[in-house]
Amino acid sequence: MTVRGKISSAAPPAGECTETKGAPQHIGEAHCFEALGQRIVLNVATSLFYAVNNVAFELVEDAPGTNWANALRRAKRRFRARDVDDAAAYLEREHFLGLPKKTSPPPSPGLRPLSTLELCVTHACNLACRYCYGRNGHGDNPLYGSAIAHMPVEVAIKAVDLFWAGSGKLKELNLTFFGGEPLLNLALMRTVAEYCHAKEKDTGKKIHFSVATNGTLLDDEAVAFVREFKVGVQVSIDGPAELHNRNRSFRDGTGSYDSVIAGVRRLRAGRKTRIPARITAAHGAMDNLEVFRHLTDLGFASVHIEPALGGGCNGAELTAEDVDELLRQEEAVARYFVESIHAGRYANYHGLVRHLRDTRVVHDRRRHYCGAGRGLICVSNEGGFYPCHRFVGVKEYCLGSVETGIEHAGRHPFHALHVDARPGCRECWARYFCGGGCWNHAHTAHGGLERPDEEGACRLLRRQIELAMAVNAALDVPDQAVISGIYDETTLPHLKA
Repeated sequence: MTVRGKISSAAPPAGECTETKGAPQHIGEAHCFEALGQRIVLNVATSLFYAVNNVAFELVEDAPGTNWANALRRAKRRFRARDVDDAAAYLEREHFLGLPKKTSPPPSPGLRPLSTLELCVTHACNLACRYCYGRNGHGDNPLYGSAIAHMPVEVAIKAVDLFWAGSGKLKELNLTFFGGEPLLNLALMRTVAEYCHAKEKDTGKKIHFSVATNGTLLDDEAVAFVREFKVGVQVSIDGPAELHNRNRSFRDGTGSYDSVIAGVRRLRAGRKTRIPARITAAHGAMDNLEVFRHLTDLGFASVHIEPALGGGCNGAELTAEDVDELLRQEEAVARYFVESIHAGRYANYHGLVRHLRDTRVVHDRRRHYCGAGRGLICVSNEGGFYPCHRFVGVKEYCLGSVETGIEHAGRHPFHALHVDARPGCRECWARYFCGGGCWNHAHTAHGGLERPDEEGACRLLRRQIELAMAVNAALDVPDQAVISGIYDETTLPHLKA
C-alpha cells in the first residue's frame, strides 16, 4: 500500500536533468486531464497521480503518439531545454517511462462466500416516483412484475437460511431490508430480525441490519424497531422540497417532502444518528450543488446521487445532454467541497469521497464495481434470487429460488468478468479505480454484462475519479485522512459487499 500524502507539484529539484540519448523509447500507460484549475497526470501502472507543470503535462500528453526522443525534441521547441530535461527526469524517476501495460492477475476461480443479503420484504410502495424502475411496464403498480406485494414469512425464513448456508466461514454478515417501501411490511422485518438473532446464537455469526426507505413511514413503531435492532437507515430524498416533490409524490399526487423530513426528525430525536441520503438525478430535475448544500445543511451524514440511466425509468432517464450537464455540476460540487473543507466544514458527497479515499491510498486494485452476484445476493418477495435489487424481475438473471436453492453456477460471470476481461474496460485508464461500473447499467445499455455503459455511467465515473484526484491535490494530508475516515464511517454495509 502506498500513501500519497501531499501531492507533488512535479517541479523537480534544480539541476536534475536527463539525457535523451539512450532514454526509453516510449511512455507507459498514462492519463492526462485538467480539473479545478490543475493539470494532472496519472500513471496507470502505479495508480499514482501528480499535479504537474505545463512541461511535464505536455510531455506525457504528447509521448504516446510518438517515440520519447521525438516528444522531447518537440517539447524543446516550446519550452526551455533545461525545463524539458528536468521534467523528463522527474517522469522517469516516477516510473512513467518504459513500463509495460499493467494488468491484474486473473481472479480466483472459486466463488466468494455470501456476505450480504438484500431482502425485498415488499414490492408495494406508497409513493409514485416518476422514475421508478420497479413498475416494469405494469402501469402504476410498482411490483417488479410480481403477482403479489408482501413477501410471505416462509419465503423470508428460507431465504435467510440459504444465505446463512452460503456465507461459509464468514463471521460478519449484512442484511438489507429493501422494497418497494420496506416499512410497509414492518411486521416481517421484525420477524426476520428476531430469527437472525436466534441464528447468531446458534452459529456464532454476527449480522448487521440496514434498510433503504423513502422515509415517509418512520413513525414511532418503525423508529423503535430501528433502535432495538440497531438498523442502519438510508433515506431516499431528492433535495429541496420543490425538486423532491417533483420527483417523489404520494400516489394521490401530493408531495412527500414534509413527511420525509418529519420521519427523519423522529428518527434523530433523543440520540445521534448518522443518516445517509440517496438522491436520484433524473431528466428535468438536476441541481447537484443545491441538493448537496441542502441535505448537508439538514444534517445528513452523506449524500449519494444516483443518475437515472438506461431504460425502465418511465421517460425520466437522463439524455446525452443531461449527462453533459451532470459533468459540469460535478465540478461545481467539487469546488464547493474544497472550499467547505478549507473553511473547516466536512461533508460526504459519496460519488466524490469514495474516489478521494481510493485515489489517495493505493489499495488492492478494484476489479469489480460492487459485490452484486459475488458477495451480495438479493431475494424478491416471491422468493427468486437475483444478483442485486436492480435485477429483480429480469428473468435471465434469476439465480434460483428459495424452493430450489441458490444457483451458484449463475454467479460465475460476476466473478469472471473483471475489468481486464471486459471490452470497454480493459483499455480504460480508470478501470482499477472504477471496477467496471454497475452491472445493471451495462445490461440496460447493451443487453448483457460484458460491456459497460460507456456513454452514461462511464463518463460520470471517469469525471468523478478525475475530480477526486484534483480535490486530493488541493487538500493537506490531515484533511485527506479525515475525508477517508468519513467515508468509512458512513458507508452502508451492503455497499461494501
